[in-house]
Amino acid sequence: MGVFMTMKSENIFSPILFNAWKHHWKYIQKQIEKFKQIEDLNNQIKVIGHSVLDLYIGELSIENISEEIISILQKKDFFEEYKYLNWLKNNHHYQEIELSDGSIWTLLKGNEVNKYIHIHPSRYSPFSIRSNANSLKTAILSLYYKNKNEVKISLEIINMIRYSYLLLSPIKTIKDARKILDLIELRQNF
Repeated sequence: MGVFMTMKSENIFSPILFNAWKHHWKYIQKQIEKFKQIEDLNNQIKVIGHSVLDLYIGELSIENISEEIISILQKKDFFEEYKYLNWLKNNHHYQEIELSDGSIWTLLKGNEVNKYIHIHPSRYSPFSIRSNANSLKTAILSLYYKNKNEVKISLEIINMIRYSYLLLSPIKTIKDARKILDLIELRQNF
């Protein structure tokens, strides 16, 4: 399963670099269902890292996002790599653009060969939520556990996931688990 999503649009090479595990909730939901073992899922989600992140929760697919960004860059005449990199350089090495659903996306220089457009949802963009990586990973594994075992998520299950799989300390109260529970509840809204 791919770590970073790279898109093709109408058989045209796409230079988009996007970590869907870190930034696209619907992608994550679909991927959770594909895993047979929680240990395999746990290994996969290591690509989320350890930092604060912005998670897109809107309706646009990864393909739609990529196509819209490419289209906007082509219209602005910033799609070619050297033009794109100069455009970034002239604005503190990043740019923001708005997509059709009103979400705002940050564009940076990609750090992989032929992937010079690195994208992620902008901080506090419409249709995104801010989370820390450990909360997202806990929510992902808790959802998997809930679905496989047909149980209700509790503080005990969250702490078992954190301790057994993520090697994290337990959460003391359900109030402390609010961000994790908010992420889990997102599942029911889609």
